[in-house]
Amino acid sequence: MLASIPRAIDGTMTFLVKSRAVSPWSLSYDPGTGTSHRHVPVEARWEVLTGRL
Repeated sequence: MLASIPRAIDGTMTFLVKSRAVSPWSLSYDPGTGTSHRHVPVEARWEVLTGRL
């Protein structure tokens, strides 16, 4: 499920609620630059990261 708030009035606050994981990663999007970034917890990447040492 992807949620989006295309516009907000000045002074608007965002309320986030933490719940169980729906997917093993999250995605953030910057509408100003049009870029997105996938966030994967370090615990899920530990084996790959230690292999690079």
